[in-house]
Amino acid sequence: MRLWKQHLEPALLNEHLALLQRQRGACDEVWFASEYGFPPLAFHQDCASRMTHAAAQVRATGIGASLQISNTLGHGDAHQSCDFRGFVWQPMMAVDGKITPYCACPRAPEFHAYLGAFTRAYCAWQPDRLWIDDDLRMHNHQPVANGCFCERCLAGFNVFTGQTWTREALGAAINEHNDLAVREAWLNFGRDSLAGVARTVARAAIVVAPECRLGLQHCDQAWGGYNGPDWEPIFSVLQEVSGHPVGSRPGGGFYVDHRPREMLDKALFTSLQNARLPDGVEISSYECENLPGTVTGKSARGTALECTLALAHGCNSLSFTPLMFPHESAGWHERMLVELATWRPFWARYVAANKQTTNTGIELVLSPRQTLRRLHPGEPPFSWANCGFGSFPQLATLGLPLCWNGKAPAALLCAPAAWGVDAAELRVLLARGLLIDGEAVQVLEQRGLAQVLGLRSRPVGVEWGDISFTDDPLNAGYAGQRITCGGFLFGTARSFELLRGQARCLARYARFDGIAGEMETAAVEFADGGRLVVFGWGLSNPTVTAGRRRQILAAAKWAGRGHWPVTLETPSQVVVVPRVDAKDRVVTVLLLNVSLDSTPSLTLLLHQTTDAEQWTWRRPFDPDVVLAAGETLTLPPLAPWSVGVLAR
Repeated sequence: MRLWKQHLEPALLNEHLALLQRQRGACDEVWFASEYGFPPLAFHQDCASRMTHAAAQVRATGIGASLQISNTLGHGDAHQSCDFRGFVWQPMMAVDGKITPYCACPRAPEFHAYLGAFTRAYCAWQPDRLWIDDDLRMHNHQPVANGCFCERCLAGFNVFTGQTWTREALGAAINEHNDLAVREAWLNFGRDSLAGVARTVARAAIVVAPECRLGLQHCDQAWGGYNGPDWEPIFSVLQEVSGHPVGSRPGGGFYVDHRPREMLDKALFTSLQNARLPDGVEISSYECENLPGTVTGKSARGTALECTLALAHGCNSLSFTPLMFPHESAGWHERMLVELATWRPFWARYVAANKQTTNTGIELVLSPRQTLRRLHPGEPPFSWANCGFGSFPQLATLGLPLCWNGKAPAALLCAPAAWGVDAAELRVLLARGLLIDGEAVQVLEQRGLAQVLGLRSRPVGVEWGDISFTDDPLNAGYAGQRITCGGFLFGTARSFELLRGQARCLARYARFDGIAGEMETAAVEFADGGRLVVFGWGLSNPTVTAGRRRQILAAAKWAGRGHWPVTLETPSQVVVVPRVDAKDRVVTVLLLNVSLDSTPSLTLLLHQTTDAEQWTWRRPFDPDVVLAAGETLTLPPLAPWSVGVLAR
């Protein structure tokens, strides 16, 4: 449980400690928080002294006490109401020379001295862990979107590269001039700046608390690509300085559950962060952030479902924020804690079953070199620094298992990510098996990669308003189905011209009078063994017919040459998250009903298993159900927004 002001308010601490003692199953550890903003060091020292007494109270109850460094570089103008009287160094600067009075240049020596001093003050009470907050990043320090271009950083970069860049020339090189070598060097310089800040914190912590474990709170690389493809430089420093395994707290967004399917997006981008962790990370503690912690914000049950998804996507620990905010009653807080404590036994068994496993299914492609793509005409500066996936994460609602595992059976490439893959990466994707849509084909064509892909696209006339399935075996049970699309096709539909390989047509565009025209969906096999399934329209749309759903799942399995974990045969809005062991055997499968209807009984095909295995169906509050061995399992219906886990 993340705290905030409790160490400054004894009555509030006592109230919340009483809550935690009554609901002991909801909390193993609290994270005290250092002050936001940059107050004078004397204020930090006073806070640290009070935190010493508060931590002793917490530990007396058997609960662990850790520390969150709430402010390193600073969070930006959202925190401008905090105390900044201690800010006496170079602020972070944008490429246009604008500064933020709320965030530090990561290389300012006065800032490092301040950071080291207040870290030593807080760590004197020997926190179990120290967590560096996610403001340790080079972007999103509003009003500076991307930094730091101050004179000190420019001078350091010129030493780093042996050149003489001005701010204006450097900005032009990494943006409109598309000098990718300079851009890569600039990003690496920024990563080195962040690692330097982490080193200052780590050294200050370990010198006074040598047994303290260190950790980093961070955001995903699709949104935060300006920080590089991973957070390895910071994790390496934390491990090197401490001599201990380190912790990760992936997070970002989803503060209320008014649109509950947004938890699928957060879970998937949490999975991306987990997939890019280096060795030496022992704990992945999901950020379940209920902001601003109100009765009208997140529901207790929604919070539990969100956390279950996080565990399915690779986390083995959970962190919560409701107790940060004292503006709701103790009774409301206790209802949330009761819910979490009630779910805990189910979570504990699930985490234990998932040890030494990874997510699998179809990899959403995000190249490690995505930020080194060229800006195309009309794009604003720094557009290369992030990659939007739009509605693609919602394909999980079809039962399509999505992941970021580079060894997954097949991959899916959408248009924004297609700007970032090069020819060599595309060949590797095709060799594994690739799903792609018409928009992504157009991007690859524009980049001169049509021959590598093996086809080019062409527009479809407005008279072709429907889609008609062929009798290909991949359409089993739906051959001849006609999907009425009408005006939804206009302007976005594409057909294809094959440049190499052999194509199986899975669907054609159709006219109002029933006449079928050009290919809409095709399964292509190449002489070198590569496989490609291309959808001319609507792959990113999760609102599809049962036939289209079945076609997408069959296509993914075919692209992966049948090397596929599980298929949910029952047409339903159920998310499926399989995890496999080192031998690629399915170990657990999470199923989450994301609709407002109960499902029928669910038929699940297990493709990477043996007839001799026995499976157990686990629900959070129901007795286990042992299922007869076999590759086809029938699972009980799932109530609206409910979850179950199949475990070996």
